[in-house]
Amino acid sequence: MRRFIPILLLTTFTTLADPLVVGYLPDYRIETWTPPTESPLTDIIFFGIEALEGGVLPNVPVPPAQIDRAHALKNQLKTRLLLCVGGWGRSAHFPATAADDAARARLITSLRDFCLANDFDGIDYDWEHPKDDAEMANYVRLLTETRAAFKEDGLLVTIALASWQDIGPEGYAAVDRVHLMSYDQAFPQATLAQSIRDVETLLANGCPPEKVLLGVPFYGRNQDRDTRSYADLTADHEPDPGVDEIDGFAFNGVDTVKAKMNFVTRKNLGGLMIWELSHDGGKLLKHLQGDTVSAQ
Repeated sequence: MRRFIPILLLTTFTTLADPLVVGYLPDYRIETWTPPTESPLTDIIFFGIEALEGGVLPNVPVPPAQIDRAHALKNQLKTRLLLCVGGWGRSAHFPATAADDAARARLITSLRDFCLANDFDGIDYDWEHPKDDAEMANYVRLLTETRAAFKEDGLLVTIALASWQDIGPEGYAAVDRVHLMSYDQAFPQATLAQSIRDVETLLANGCPPEKVLLGVPFYGRNQDRDTRSYADLTADHEPDPGVDEIDGFAFNGVDTVKAKMNFVTRKNLGGLMIWELSHDGGKLLKHLQGDTVSAQ
């Protein structure tokens, strides 16, 4: 089990003995996901909520039963718990909100109050995606103002970032970490070589290595861009650790997941991010334990 690090130490990362292991857990999976007995997870990101027009949160941002379940998992696994804002299909109001001073302030205040009232350790923005320079500039304003408002309470500000995006030096300075979505590329998706290129690009764009969390998929994607979970793909048999494709679906098998964690360690990156926890059926996460990842 990884050592739990108090929240006030998180912004430097220099005190972390091991890379972070961060997993997204969607609202439509949280009540059915069974965590492993021993887990390398350091953070769970609850996915998530959609900010409404004018920077207003829904009347009930997260149902009480889901909050209770999230806290039960947090306590059981001794992780931090973050709230994801946005995501695919949940980002429609970001452009107008980020462009308006009052709406940005309203959203930031509402998110801070929610985190403090519900014992969340911070938020993860996932705007998919700013379409031009003006929207990206407004996004950076949102990140910078969120950082300023959250700092006093020790709340984290993180971001999910597509492999082709660049939020610039001011944006990277405003966030505690960048969850690099290094997957969903052309077939075969998320190869080790592609992930290395994605990380090198992000570093060249000015993101500090200790803020980079390399994203890995716990699902497969085929040439038609259909998806199947790793648990579904491996339901009938346990594939060889070196296998990264079944029935035309490309995924990250055991050896590739371990190789990516080893790359993270060698490059002194912040850690590894997972989309999403329930997809592996308990078969991949366990291989990210410190004693199961051998030096390469």
